[in-house]
Amino acid sequence: MDQCYFCKGKVESKEIRHVHQWGDRVFIFKNVLADVRTQCGERYFGPGALAQMDQIATGETEPEDIAHIPVYTLALTTS
Repeated sequence: MDQCYFCKGKVESKEIRHVHQWGDRVFIFKNVLADVRTQCGERYFGPGALAQMDQIATGETEPEDIAHIPVYTLALTTS
């Protein structure tokens, strides 16, 4: 695909960092090949990349690194 279906922007293949949520777990994948729309920023992954991310998320693969990520709530408090 040379052009985004929605924004009509150009599509470029790039290696990116992707945050992937599986249930209540969060994974950060780096060096992921994706088609990135230059205008809207939408990212699309090939079936191989998706399968690999899902396999890692559901398996026992040891991570290369572990990041500690702060978590915040935006829930309104009632007084």
